[in-house]
Amino acid sequence: MYIYSYIIPLLNGLYESEEPDFTEQLNSYSKDLAKEIILDLIGATGIDIQEFDKLAMKL
Repeated sequence: MYIYSYIIPLLNGLYESEEPDFTEQLNSYSKDLAKEIILDLIGATGIDIQEFDKLAMKL
């Protein structure tokens, strides 16, 4: 009963107050990770960045 009446509302309130910051950090992390993966793929395949841009524009 203690969990339902005290802990769950407390955790829900903490989540709601931190959600905007978490969402912003998650978006930033996702973008940084995507950039890192793209650069790693470019390095692994040996194509240059201009060639990659041309391929990306076709998609």
